Amino acid sequence: MLWLYVTLISYFLFALSSITDRYLLAGPLQKPRAFAFYTGIVGGFATLLIFVDFVIPSTGFVIPFTDFIVPPAPVGFFAPAPGIIFVSFVSGAAKIMGLYLLYRAIFHGNVSTAVPMVGALTPLSTLFFAYILAGESFVITIQGVLALVSLIIGSILVSLQITKHKFSFSGVVGTSAVGAAVFLGFSFVSAKIIFDSIGFLNGLVWISWGGVLFALSLLIFEETRDLVFEKNPMQQKNVWAPVLIGKVAGGVGGFLQSYAVSIAQLVQVAFINALGGVQYLFLLFFAFIVSARDPEILKEHFTHASLGMRFAGTLFIGIGLALLVL
Repeated sequence: MLWLYVTLISYFLFALSSITDRYLLAGPLQKPRAFAFYTGIVGGFATLLIFVDFVIPSTGFVIPFTDFIVPPAPVGFFAPAPGIIFVSFVSGAAKIMGLYLLYRAIFHGNVSTAVPMVGALTPLSTLFFAYILAGESFVITIQGVLALVSLIIGSILVSLQITKHKFSFSGVVGTSAVGAAVFLGFSFVSAKIIFDSIGFLNGLVWISWGGVLFALSLLIFEETRDLVFEKNPMQQKNVWAPVLIGKVAGGVGGFLQSYAVSIAQLVQVAFINALGGVQYLFLLFFAFIVSARDPEILKEHFTHASLGMRFAGTLFIGIGLALLVL
């Protein structure tokens, strides 16, 4: 059962990372495009994996416990065919674009609404692109229909705004969440194709470079250049500290999730994916605790009605994800 405990910790860390993102977007870094720029640039550190794969093995030194981080490949890092490089760059750019739209949804809405919405819609987008790009065939079953309905109901419930006993829906949040799911779904499927073609390490490095190039392209916007070069908020403690905490939490969460997959049996990997709904419960818990102390920190305002609605929506999303992968 170790894989289960490791998985729960990873989703706890993913939720913590999402909370720090919302804090930055609600306060000191209120520019989703600039936040996406920093995320893409940080992804460039994947280049260090070349050192792990090529330089260290050449010295004869073996790093313990790295098989599940960088799976063994028949060859070291290399430059693939131009077509593969192009697809890798597009995949990396799509990922950063998806994250930008997620940050935009969080900025215009709130983290306990945007993240579950994107999390519910991304598996559907991934299945679509798996069918279009990878030729994966799917059989529509009653269970699949129930999963789809549950995900849609959950997305609607978490996205509804309740004010004075009236329901409303933010079009900006909804369209941004749908766009994020489309780009992230494409990035997942295209990344899988790249990994199968040139190996995990090579694919990860080339994809990350695509993300860096896309991040640099965001500098064509004056407000992004002004924030990055003129104001440079990363010099402020109330910016770089949350960024560091969020990125470390997200990185360690991804590390632990990969480790859980490596030690679980094949059939248990499906349960690891299904447990994604737990992240939303952790997220809701964090948002509620922080907002109870100071609603202005995350710009989240909970009422009994909205809290119950989001909790119900989160449960529907969890059930839908479970039905989708089991």
